[in-house]
Amino acid sequence: MTPHISSATLVFLSLALLACEVLGAQVPDSLRAAARGGSVEIFVLLHPGGDDRGYTTPTESAFAARTRTSFLRGLASGRIKVVREYRGLAAFTLDVDAAALEAVAAHPDVRAMEPMRHGGAALATSVAQIGADRLHAGQLRGAGAVLALLDSGIDAGHPDVAGRVEAEECICARCCKSGSSRDSGAGSAASLSAHGPHVAGILASAGVVGPAGVAP
Repeated sequence: MTPHISSATLVFLSLALLACEVLGAQVPDSLRAAARGGSVEIFVLLHPGGDDRGYTTPTESAFAARTRTSFLRGLASGRIKVVREYRGLAAFTLDVDAAALEAVAAHPDVRAMEPMRHGGAALATSVAQIGADRLHAGQLRGAGAVLALLDSGIDAGHPDVAGRVEAEECICARCCKSGSSRDSGAGSAASLSAHGPHVAGILASAGVVGPAGVAP
């Protein structure tokens, strides 16, 4: 959990091909116009040998990484900045100019491409949106409940959850802190990503730093 839990930026990625706005070499005029104005940020999904799965084991992740590297080496046109590589997918977020946009769209390894869509969400707003504030007013705040968080981990020392984390467990393909695939005990679920701590705040933030969560 970060001190900015009350205003976390969310990035929405749709991997459903039917939901993609741009497929294959089709580039909407609106996207071309945006690229001509400087650059655009796009999500690009490559053909990983015809397999739709995500890659979870070290060997599979290495194959996805080689696929991404090979794709970038094959692009000769325009300016391309890698914003993010997705460890478990043959996919990127790229910042591209107009020439690079066309090169990416025309590349035979591109399975799908779409503009990135960024949104914002604030815990102080979302708790009220689902009516949890009314439950809080009636003293229904989750007292006595045990919540299980399955995510990237937690920041157990953050003031909004400190002293309330009963147990921690890491289950990850040879990527726990010890290098194993499973660890238990204090600190074993420490998160390197902000996602798990943010979700922990949505569940149970005590409202010390950020706003109160759904079951504070």
